[in-house]
Amino acid sequence: MTNQSQPGQPTQVAHPWRAVLRTFVAAVVGAAITWLAGVGIDLETLEPAITESITYGLFTLVTGVVTGVLAHPAVNEWVERFLPFLATGVHTEKEQN
Repeated sequence: MTNQSQPGQPTQVAHPWRAVLRTFVAAVVGAAITWLAGVGIDLETLEPAITESITYGLFTLVTGVVTGVLAHPAVNEWVERFLPFLATGVHTEKEQN
């Protein structure tokens, strides 16, 4: 996964806007799942600090999982095919060869 013009260059450096977009998508999914869990789970009986900790923990967990899934090679191939704007950018380097 290197840029042909600069061997060894990470995709985050070669395609920084794609890295930002992928991180943003992961955060949006994390926030959506956290919100949905908050709607479906009654946390009012807990102390506010515990509720806040659970909410931030769930957000962090889901965002991390989505980021990990997006980094998987099989998922990246699917993303390159159906959502190329969200891909790492490696597929564009293959076209330049």
